[in-house]
Amino acid sequence: EVSFTKEIKSLRLGQGDTFHGEGILAITKGLLQSGVAYVGGYQGAPVSHLLDVMVQAKDYMDELGVHVKACSNEASAAAMLGASIHYPLRGAVTWKSIVGTNVAADALSNLSSPGVKGGVLIVVGEDYGEGASVIQERTHAYAFGETDIPILVLNVTYPLVPKQLNDFCVGKRAVLMVEEGQPEYIEQELATLLRRADIQTPLHGKDMLHQAGEYTTEVMAGGRVISPANTRQFDDVVAQAYANRIQRWSDGFYRTPKIHYDKTTLTGRPFYYFAYGAACTQVAIDTLTGESRVTKVDILHDVGRSINPAIDIGQIEGAFVQGMGWLTTEHLVWNDQGLLTTRAPSTYKIPTAGDVPKHFKVALWPDLNPEDNVFGSKAVGEPPFMLTLSEYEALRDAIAQARSSSAQAQSSSSQADADNQPVQLQAPATAEHVLNALNR
Repeated sequence: EVSFTKEIKSLRLGQGDTFHGEGILAITKGLLQSGVAYVGGYQGAPVSHLLDVMVQAKDYMDELGVHVKACSNEASAAAMLGASIHYPLRGAVTWKSIVGTNVAADALSNLSSPGVKGGVLIVVGEDYGEGASVIQERTHAYAFGETDIPILVLNVTYPLVPKQLNDFCVGKRAVLMVEEGQPEYIEQELATLLRRADIQTPLHGKDMLHQAGEYTTEVMAGGRVISPANTRQFDDVVAQAYANRIQRWSDGFYRTPKIHYDKTTLTGRPFYYFAYGAACTQVAIDTLTGESRVTKVDILHDVGRSINPAIDIGQIEGAFVQGMGWLTTEHLVWNDQGLLTTRAPSTYKIPTAGDVPKHFKVALWPDLNPEDNVFGSKAVGEPPFMLTLSEYEALRDAIAQARSSSAQAQSSSSQADADNQPVQLQAPATAEHVLNALNR
């Protein structure tokens, strides 16, 4: 987490002053100077620093009359923009793309229906690796190695393993259970396990932390840090740590072993390991309109030994659906002046929940990663994205079959010509491009 408590003072700079600071502060400064009346967003994973800046600058935002809201998801963030339809207000919302834009698609479509008079979409960077981030978060206790404070990360919270928890808690001066939400189910069960084992280690949790909700930057920035000696504001603790040059986070660097590459001789080992996958996709096309849909998908993907199958399968499904948009609907069109015309949900078509086939099965290849990786796992995020090529090839096969059937109805020579004619299908395979391929 990054604290901007000190840097937000630069947001007060006025005409004639020169702004120096991080890019996210520059974006925030630009939004304020553009006259926004409200700012919202979904922090996502890990977080959206734009929302962090706004939340930590809440006093200044209140002074300016800017309403700041941390939303529960991307859809509710996009819905905030509806205020600008009913009132002459300028607002801004933020979330993590590209998956976040998919979640917000319906809300964005509702915005475009009454007509948007103006605005701008800023895309900063790209990230396909949310699943990898989650896996790292769930295994960071192993990545840290030895720390000043012992950490036990519960990858599985039900059922709890009594021996594992008892061994961790015994002999400690105290244990802090960090559990979001309310009631504190895990804390209560842990207290019961310790009592049954006659382990007298003090247990803390909701008596020190907030009773309910997520432990977001907004919550922690306005919260308290309680210790046996005293109680202090979170901002004060951070400021004191900064003034005394005490690092407030843990970091490290990883050097991938065994990889080397000589670009002059084009020899070496550029990758530590490979991830493999196979997909079988069935499609249906409308020969009159060129429209298509995916009816069945079966995927077998290699993730090594899965740390969390639910996350890995979700990443594979999400990557495939994202690839469906890449290869079938997300068509970029520029006009004669070089301006991008497909720049809104009404013209740039991304996949929605309705595009997911009813038959969508994913299986994980059970073998371990032969290389020395975390628990024998493999990264999953980008690799399954390429499995959508099976949909593109299925469309080419369907077009070839349709052309062959049409030619067969005419004459045997026409069928022979159709069978020998390669299918030239432009990507993305939009309805227009499929129809063009059918009529060639």
